[in-house]
Amino acid sequence: MVGATEPRLSLDQTPRLRALVEGPEGDEILAELHKLVRREPARATRYERNLFARIRAEPDAPPEIAVVRDLSRSGVRLELSSSAHLDVMNARTVAIEMRLPGSPFVSCEATLVRVGEHLANGVELAFSFTQSSQDDPAFAALLERLATAQAAAR
Repeated sequence: MVGATEPRLSLDQTPRLRALVEGPEGDEILAELHKLVRREPARATRYERNLFARIRAEPDAPPEIAVVRDLSRSGVRLELSSSAHLDVMNARTVAIEMRLPGSPFVSCEATLVRVGEHLANGVELAFSFTQSSQDDPAFAALLERLATAQAAAR
């Protein structure tokens, strides 16, 4: 039986699953669903939109130009040109500045978490934002503008 502290699963959009849960083995099926949901970490909403970005590993170094491939509250995936002279492998943190057209740059501090796909003209890099960047009101405003633009595009 599912405990009182378990989050309530909404089955309104899944009639076949709801029928199973309402059936003779419903409690067991629901318990397994709750286990499955608990194991999956909650993922931040990701915005897939090509944004202009600048990235630098040292404060006094010139920025490299990158393209944001997807962005969430917790991190960003960037495409960096193969001609970039950025040594992210030896940098503890990097500064990533992003913006929507017509908006000011928002600067976030981030840490490299993985080198993604190697592309013909560059490489994809995944970064995790520091907590202070995640809590920045300017960054929250950028995400809100992205959410609004994404909703309007639908």
